[in-house]
Amino acid sequence: MIPGIMAQRKIDPSPSDPYFANVVSLIHFDEADGSTSVSDVKGISWSRIGNVTVKNPGGVFGGCTNPPANGACFRNIGTAALKILNSEDLTIEFSVKFLNTTNSAFITAAQFNDGSGNLSFGRSAAGVFTVSGPGNTAGVVSLDTWYRIALTRQTGSNTTRLFVDGILKDTKTWSGQVAGNVNANIGGTWNGTSVGLVEVDEWRVTKGVCRYTANYVLDAAPFPNH
Repeated sequence: MIPGIMAQRKIDPSPSDPYFANVVSLIHFDEADGSTSVSDVKGISWSRIGNVTVKNPGGVFGGCTNPPANGACFRNIGTAALKILNSEDLTIEFSVKFLNTTNSAFITAAQFNDGSGNLSFGRSAAGVFTVSGPGNTAGVVSLDTWYRIALTRQTGSNTTRLFVDGILKDTKTWSGQVAGNVNANIGGTWNGTSVGLVEVDEWRVTKGVCRYTANYVLDAAPFPNH
């Protein structure tokens, strides 16, 4: 090193996630506009159902899902890490925007289903954001508006908490699970049908950790990759 000149140290400016080891699925939807596939940071493979693509820009941070028709979604079947077990703490997070309604029915944003157990996130016919399974609700959500969703569960008390934009909206008790051959869907339902269009961005599933128990401050950046 030359005298009088300090050695430079490379600093990683991106934040880190203290629970990253517990994250089982993480998708940013930042592929090129029109992409027909998405990359999961945790290596899970997602299939394309219908003509869904990535729209970039368009999401909260970068890209998002872009369903051209009802039922189009990204799907994974049979990955054990995506099972919803009542023996594990859980945090599911994503951003969602409901685009329209085609009839008076539930519009699904995301779903975990094994034929008997079910955990679904969506907008009811009355416009209320609802989590089927535990039954948490968060009041009316508007169309064409981004919302940042989080559902947590603590296994000791089986308490599920639903947050919208960092604000605790509802608390329920739920001991259910989706422990079979789980069918996970982002932007649609397990059987590939839906009755409205929905966009999803910043998807993260954390197992073994209940990240939030009270109101929290939203991150001003995408979820960390480490």
